[in-house]
Amino acid sequence: MAVFGTLPTGVFNSLFAGRIKMTLSAQFFANSYSDAGFPSSGGGAGNLAIKGFILTDSGYSYTPVIDKFSPTAYLEVDYPGGGVSWPCGVMENAFKSPGSLYSLGFQDIHCLVTFQKR
Repeated sequence: MAVFGTLPTGVFNSLFAGRIKMTLSAQFFANSYSDAGFPSSGGGAGNLAIKGFILTDSGYSYTPVIDKFSPTAYLEVDYPGGGVSWPCGVMENAFKSPGSLYSLGFQDIHCLVTFQKR
């Protein structure tokens, strides 16, 4: 894929059982003749999509993707407690670049994981 830089990642764990909520948000940017730097310009313009993930005991759970049309996504999963460590973070999902594109990405990426104890 085409992401340059580091996307947020981490590990969640707690002795208590409860519910994990992930909120992912970012601001899309593009600088090209077809995007003119505007986050939601259309046409054949480039796009980049990212999504949040939590690796649970039963596999990956993902947020919906965020891109230039959808800047925020949410995910909620039940957590069993007992100090189990679950990796979580952000990953690239898709990339589309037209010929005239010279800069495309996200800025102000925020991945917030909150926990509500049962």
